[in-house]
Amino acid sequence: MGITRLLINRWFAFFILSGMLFIPFSFQFYSIQQFLSESIFGGLVNYVADLIGIEWRLNAFSSDSKRLVILTVLLLLFSLILAFISRLKQLNKLQWHKIENVIPLIASYYLGWVLLKYGLDKLFKCQFYLPEPNILYSRVGDLDKDILFWSTMGSSYSYNIFMGISEIIPGIFLFFGKTRKLGLLLALGVLLNVVAINFSFDISVKLFSGFLLFIAFYLIGPFAVNLWRFLSNQKLVSTQSSIDTSTKSTKTFHWGNLVVVSIILIESMFVYVKNQNFNDDKFDRSLFHGAYEVEQFIQGKDTLISDKNVLKNLFFHRDSYLIFQFKNEEMVDFKMDIDPIKKTLTLFDDEQNKKIYSIEYNQLSKKMKLIHKGKYDREIIDCTQKEWKKMPLIQPLFHWTVD
Repeated sequence: MGITRLLINRWFAFFILSGMLFIPFSFQFYSIQQFLSESIFGGLVNYVADLIGIEWRLNAFSSDSKRLVILTVLLLLFSLILAFISRLKQLNKLQWHKIENVIPLIASYYLGWVLLKYGLDKLFKCQFYLPEPNILYSRVGDLDKDILFWSTMGSSYSYNIFMGISEIIPGIFLFFGKTRKLGLLLALGVLLNVVAINFSFDISVKLFSGFLLFIAFYLIGPFAVNLWRFLSNQKLVSTQSSIDTSTKSTKTFHWGNLVVVSIILIESMFVYVKNQNFNDDKFDRSLFHGAYEVEQFIQGKDTLISDKNVLKNLFFHRDSYLIFQFKNEEMVDFKMDIDPIKKTLTLFDDEQNKKIYSIEYNQLSKKMKLIHKGKYDREIIDCTQKEWKKMPLIQPLFHWTVD
C-alpha cells in the first residue's frame, strides 16, 4: 500500500471513528453523546461560525443543522491531522495494522446497530407513522415534499414491514464475520436508496445518511476489487481484508461478540418493550385525538356560522398540539395541555401566553364545545368529530385487477 493510499485510509478511519463518537444519534443508552459533542466542540464550532459569518438558529447538533455541518468539517480536518501524525516514524511502532483491524470491526457494529434501529422503527411503524388528521385534511399542493413522502409511507403498513426487514437483515449480518460481507452489500443498496430519498424529498437527515453510506463504502473497499472480478468473471486475487479478522475462531472473541450483540439488541428493543408498542398504528393516542369540523364560532358578540365561519376544522395532534384550520386552508398550532378531571384545555403560543377553555364533549354524538371566558374576550367553538379514519388514504385497500 502506497504512502498516499495509506494516509487516506487512516484519514477515513479516524474520521469514521470520530463521527461515531460525536455525530449525534438517538441511542437509548448513549444520551451523553450530545453532551460530549457540545462540551468538546461546541465552543470551537461557534467560534468558526462567527469567524466565517454563519448565523444559526439551532443550538444543538441536530440533524442537518449548520452547527452539525461545521462539526463534521472539523472532524474531517482533525482526522486528517491525526493521519499525518500517525505517519511519523516514532508512532509507527504502535502497529497501525492492529488499529486498522479494530476500527472496521467497530464500524461494522455501529452500522449494523443503526440499521437495526431504523429497521425496527419501520417494522413497528414508529418512523413512518400513520398520517395525522391535520395532514389528511390538507391539500396535497400545500404540503412540503418531506411531509408528503412521510405521510405516503405511513399510509402502508405492509410496505413498512418490508422496509424494516430489508434494514434489519443486513444490520444483523454485520454483527457476524461469516455474513459481514453479504451484510455490507445489502447495506450499501439500502443506504444508496435512503440517501437518494433524503436528497430527492429534502428530508433532513442528509448528512447522517451520507455518513452511514461513507462507512459502507469504506468497509467494502478492501474486497471491492475481488467483488468486481467476481461479477465480471475474472480470476480473484489474494487480498488481506481487515474486515476478515473478526472471523478468527477464538473463544474470547465469540463470547465478546455475543455480549456486544446482546447489548445492541437490548438497547434497540428497549423502547418498544417498555411502551408495549409493536404497531404504532394501533397505539393509544392522546385524549380527543382526531379531526373536528367547526359548526359555529362565537367570538365576542359575533356569531360566525356556515360559510362565514373563519374557522374550518380543529385537529387534536398526538404530540399534544391543537391545530386550527381556517377557511383559507391556513393552519395555526398551539401546544396544549388537557386536564381530564377539570375538563379544561390550556393552549400555549410561542411566547408561552396561555388561553384556557372548558371542554364539553358528548361521547354518543361526538360533539364538542370549547368555551373560553376571559376578562376581555369570549370564545365558544361548537364542533363535531369527523370520521377521519375512514379516509381513503389510510384504508387497507388492495386490488388484484383494475376493473
